[in-house]
Amino acid sequence: MTYDTERDTIMKTLSEDLAFLTTAMEEIRNTNGNTREYRALLKSYGEAAKLHLRLIKEVEAEKENPADALIEFAGQTSIYDEL
Repeated sequence: MTYDTERDTIMKTLSEDLAFLTTAMEEIRNTNGNTREYRALLKSYGEAAKLHLRLIKEVEAEKENPADALIEFAGQTSIYDEL
C-alpha cells in the first residue's frame, strides 16, 4: 500500500467518523443537553477534525508543488518543510 493510498483511506474513514460524531452530538444535545458524553464526543470530534484538516493541507501542498523524488533524495528542500 502506498502512502497516498493509505492517506486517502484514512481521510475517508475520518470523514465518515466526523459525520457519525456530528449526528451523535446533535442527538445527545437535543435530548440531554450538555452532558459528559457530549463533551467526550466533542473532544473526539475536535481531534479527528484536526487530523483530517492536516491531511487535507498536505494533499493541497502536494498538488501545488509536486514532489520530485530525486530532488528530495539529494537533500533539497521539500514541500513538507513548510507544513
